[in-house]
Amino acid sequence: MFSILIAVRNEAYNLPFLFESLKKLENKNVEILFGNDVSTDQSANLIMDFIQKNPQLNVHLYHISHNIFLTKGKANVLAQLAHKAKGDIFLYTDADMEVSAKWIESFEIYFEKNEKLGIISGVTIPKITNFFSGYQMIEWSFALAVIWLFSWFKIPITAMGNNMAIRKNAYLETGGYEKMPFSVVEDYAIFWEIIKNKWHFLQLYTAKNLSYTQAIPTWNALLHQRNRWLRGAMDLGWWFRILLFVQFLGLPILGLLGIFLGKIIFWQIFFGIILLKWIIIFFALFTLRKIKLLVYLPVYEVCNFFFNLHLLVFYFSKKEVIWKERKF
Repeated sequence: MFSILIAVRNEAYNLPFLFESLKKLENKNVEILFGNDVSTDQSANLIMDFIQKNPQLNVHLYHISHNIFLTKGKANVLAQLAHKAKGDIFLYTDADMEVSAKWIESFEIYFEKNEKLGIISGVTIPKITNFFSGYQMIEWSFALAVIWLFSWFKIPITAMGNNMAIRKNAYLETGGYEKMPFSVVEDYAIFWEIIKNKWHFLQLYTAKNLSYTQAIPTWNALLHQRNRWLRGAMDLGWWFRILLFVQFLGLPILGLLGIFLGKIIFWQIFFGIILLKWIIIFFALFTLRKIKLLVYLPVYEVCNFFFNLHLLVFYFSKKEVIWKERKF
């Protein structure tokens, strides 16, 4: 049996899209657990209405009004849902997601093949509604493709908490979210606890597993989201921190090096880096059967340059993380 765990806080706008995708899941040997995290909108009422209109589905709603141990926010909700879950595999997604019909099947086959497989991360891209969401789509595709490439060399990076599956035994061995130090990136935290316990990991990059998230609507909101991610990524180690800051300041640094290296070498390095990135993006979209979305590549290059510089300034100027109307 599978248990889908979903933390919900003020997601009334997004929930109908998630509901439609959950109704289309082909594997019916599943329970769906919603944890209402003190929502102040109509989220709880929408979930109750979904339960009443779909009695054929095994759906439950739990109201989470207190914290257990040191947990906060989403991690607290997921920790409490885990105590309610009956499945042998925990599936994680978010309220602003639309999962594929074969979502469960895309995880199940790998758990059956490898008893030491503890955690699987899937592939998610934002839905495209405009050029800004197109930029985010390319960004997500590229980042997850890079994580997938690292996984080929057995190098763990992180997992995507909106498209993730964990073997129950692997989760329990960590002691659960309530036994971990609080982190604003709870998916990263649980991923590394499972790795520390010698369980295997897997990063998927297949069209069967592909799911969609709602794109962040504004530049400012995206800055806050990536600030949260970046603060969590700082725990990855000094080598990964260097890679991140090279990404943010890569072109300015390259420009300075060009003064000393000469124009020819500068342009060779510049176009070499761009070509490598484009090859990875082409591979990513081809694999996901989304090759037509390459039209957003120019938008990505322009936005990515300015956004990374802005994010770096934002990161050093903001000491707090704002997440779901809460400050951490």
